[in-house]
Amino acid sequence: YALGSIKNGVLLVDNTFTPINHINYSQSGLQEDAVKYIYLDYAGNIWLALNKGLSHVQTNTPLKHWNKINGIRGTIESVAKLNSTIYIASDKGVNKLNTTTNIFEPIGITDVSWDLMPYNDLLLAATNAGIYEITASSFQKIFDISDAAYKIFINPTNKEQLFIAGENSLMLVK
Repeated sequence: YALGSIKNGVLLVDNTFTPINHINYSQSGLQEDAVKYIYLDYAGNIWLALNKGLSHVQTNTPLKHWNKINGIRGTIESVAKLNSTIYIASDKGVNKLNTTTNIFEPIGITDVSWDLMPYNDLLLAATNAGIYEITASSFQKIFDISDAAYKIFINPTNKEQLFIAGENSLMLVK
């Protein structure tokens, strides 16, 4: 179901009225928040009549889209999940998706970040300053690397072996 409002866009809810998604100007890029009429088309997508125009919302798709409105800054180099939370590595650092606000928020790593690799119950981040270990609530640098770390590879036959590709080097961590 889609519930429109005059001041805060559209709230999508399931049949128990549990919110599924909030579509508005500040978080989703809707042209404006004043929704006058909602129309469901034959493909299951929503058309919104607004104060100053129409908006087409593709809800019947497996694709989800985030951009700078959702806090993405810089060029995304890698994406990974940790405990169902989405993380991105970019030239601005590492961010994670706050599912309540639908905004990517910095976690504190501001080094240029090239790669994210799930490893056991944590996430490893390859950055210009070295390798970081990320958990759901914290992060710490575990390796200093002088020439940047670009890629992390886990040996599929021996999960205890990590390969780290640098600018002019390849490192093996056991």
